[in-house]
Amino acid sequence: MSKFVIRPGVDVIAMLKDKGYSTYIIRRDKVLGESTMQKFRGDDKQLPSWAELAKLVDLLHVSPSAIIAFQTDKGAI
Repeated sequence: MSKFVIRPGVDVIAMLKDKGYSTYIIRRDKVLGESTMQKFRGDDKQLPSWAELAKLVDLLHVSPSAIIAFQTDKGAI
């Protein structure tokens, strides 16, 4: 089955910290939802909702392709 996933090797939480968004600030200011943060911490690196992804791309000033990849049964593209 093909699906979109967080790009292998991408640490979204570290990217947010580099931009000045610690997990404390994210929680305090409700920048992203806690369930979204849990998706970034998990082993399977689930993709957040499209609205949360748009917010993340805006915070990090990157294109969506820097964060997500399309994965087929044969691996990530």
